[in-house]
Amino acid sequence: MLRMGDLFHIWGEAGSGKTLLACSLAAEAARDGIVRWICADGKRSFVRALKSNTKNSSKITVNIFNGHKEVQEGILSVCEMLPDDTSLIVVDPITRVLDMTRREEIMWGRDLIENALPSLVALTERGVKVVLVSEVRSLEERVTPVMHESILIWKPVDIRVVRSLERDSRLLIDGNPLARMMIDIKGVVRLSVPTQEWRRSECSESQFSA
Repeated sequence: MLRMGDLFHIWGEAGSGKTLLACSLAAEAARDGIVRWICADGKRSFVRALKSNTKNSSKITVNIFNGHKEVQEGILSVCEMLPDDTSLIVVDPITRVLDMTRREEIMWGRDLIENALPSLVALTERGVKVVLVSEVRSLEERVTPVMHESILIWKPVDIRVVRSLERDSRLLIDGNPLARMMIDIKGVVRLSVPTQEWRRSECSESQFSA
């Protein structure tokens, strides 16, 4: 998956497995260099999953920030002082950085899009891969990440994570199945290529939902 691009946008509803997928990508990237993980909601629940999936946790540095201003300043600071051997930077969840105190929905996250996000995108020109994790909001009868269209301007690999009835998750790109994600008893993420049968089923479900 890391060979698919340099900028990744992972999004989905709560509990779908977005952070677990980011942990898996971080573990893989740690084989080639340093990983910087920016936690934007102050929660530490992801640390256990990150350790379960990483063989060399010393190559992953975690920064935990709280609040819109602190996170934005933290992102800019990390971007400015990033070591040359950095292979991946994760911002999870980037939607918590959005300034939800504004009354006008159109202004949600505008300062983030205009300031922090371009700095993250610029890292890809240095060979650093960037993963953005978004929660979703229900707006106008559709489920979508806040500022989704603005993020898509940067042409990320846009991955939607959908929880299935079998307690695993499906990874979708443009509504098409990419992989199935499962968690073993040790908390390690396992990805499998979709079979032809469930690929057709997933496409049918996506068309029906649309």
